[in-house]
Amino acid sequence: MRYIIVDTEVFAHDNVAVFKDYDTKRRAVFHNDNDGVYEYITNNKDSAVFVGANIKHYDKFILQAMYHDFSPEEIKNLNDYIIEFGGDGWNYPPFSDIRFYLPIFDLFDDMQQGLGLKSIEAHLGMDIEETQVDFNLDRRLTQEELELTIKYCSYDVDATEKLFEIRQSYRENKLILGSMA
Repeated sequence: MRYIIVDTEVFAHDNVAVFKDYDTKRRAVFHNDNDGVYEYITNNKDSAVFVGANIKHYDKFILQAMYHDFSPEEIKNLNDYIIEFGGDGWNYPPFSDIRFYLPIFDLFDDMQQGLGLKSIEAHLGMDIEETQVDFNLDRRLTQEELELTIKYCSYDVDATEKLFEIRQSYRENKLILGSMA
């Protein structure tokens, strides 16, 4: 089984997706590049599982919007629907006629509710890296802000990868039980 660790970041006029192949450690970084995200997902969704921290309730839908060529502003509306208003991505009205299958594994499915990635990083003794870029900017990111965002998003991918590794025996047991069912 191939695994790809993923995280996304969304702003008013920008979005970033970082993918990291677990085996090769190769990264793919996309900034406002729906075509690149589409191609990456298309080339990997039949041969890999996409792993994230809260991917089931957030990143999957951001990726779905990128895959279906939503504008950065439309993706920000989706982000706000989920984050600000507590909406479920599968109920997001613009998705009503869009089908999207992405094989995912959400590390948060089996974690204590209420824990976020930063809490887990702290518990593991990792440095907690917070973004220095305000998610509520109402303008395009500067080059420096974009570089900081990519660094932050990549750090979250690495932290998710670490958690994925720590949970290896649990994941393997879950897969065995799932195949028995």
